[in-house]
Amino acid sequence: MFSNPVTADQYVRVAYYVTSQGAGRVRVFRELALPGQPEDRARLVHMFRDKAILNSLEALVVDRLEHPDAERFADLEPIAASFGNRFRAAYLTPYEAITRTEIWFGRAQTPPTGERLTNSHLQERWALLQRYRDGPVDVPPPITPPQLGALQGESDIVWRLEYAQNQ
Repeated sequence: MFSNPVTADQYVRVAYYVTSQGAGRVRVFRELALPGQPEDRARLVHMFRDKAILNSLEALVVDRLEHPDAERFADLEPIAASFGNRFRAAYLTPYEAITRTEIWFGRAQTPPTGERLTNSHLQERWALLQRYRDGPVDVPPPITPPQLGALQGESDIVWRLEYAQNQ
């Protein structure tokens, strides 16, 4: 009967800080966790993974509202563990280890009713998201790891760091 429509396109990306034994060099890889299906195609099948991630983010928001002084992010630990285990099995050698995992929540505002994004605007966003879909993206590591609540921008998506855990 009542609805709370989303006023932005929502995304989740996971970042892994990977260290190689002996080299001491840190590499950072990012991958898209949400949505599980490409945006430029019809989504004919519901992905339960997407629902689980959105439920975890909603639980995180509720926890933070109920306990504003506490650092709350336990709701995202299963997501970090699941994606981290999958990344480790698929991409790391026995001599590499994940030393930090981050979960970033991204939002891109939707246009007001009756308006549309331009095709070039959509193409720019889709190109960015496709880069993540092709597999984890190797990005330069930051000088210092960002703190919870840090913001980053890519295309028209604003990312906020919601979870960071050192292993």
